[in-house]
Amino acid sequence: IEGSWTTNPTTWDNEYFQNLIHLDWSPHKGPGDAWQFATIDSEDNPMAPAADMKNKSQATMMMTTDISLKNDDKFYDLVQQYAKDLNFLNDVFSYAWYKLTTREM
Repeated sequence: IEGSWTTNPTTWDNEYFQNLIHLDWSPHKGPGDAWQFATIDSEDNPMAPAADMKNKSQATMMMTTDISLKNDDKFYDLVQQYAKDLNFLNDVFSYAWYKLTTREM
């Protein structure tokens, strides 16, 4: 599986969640011959910098695990909140990160 989920993969934002819910995704074989997801309408697919070529770009992609977040009612509620409110995502992530990296919880 090869590709980027966002147009600016080294910047913290909620574009991943926005792309997940606002674009329609379809399975296809990626460059590594593994199944992954691309947008149904390729003109709508945001472009990301290519990792292996300077000044080139490639379409964003999703994996099966990403699409499952969109198709599960409980997770989809969270995905919508994260897509809509970056501050909410920041708060939830900071709590989870602290819990993951410390023993003080």
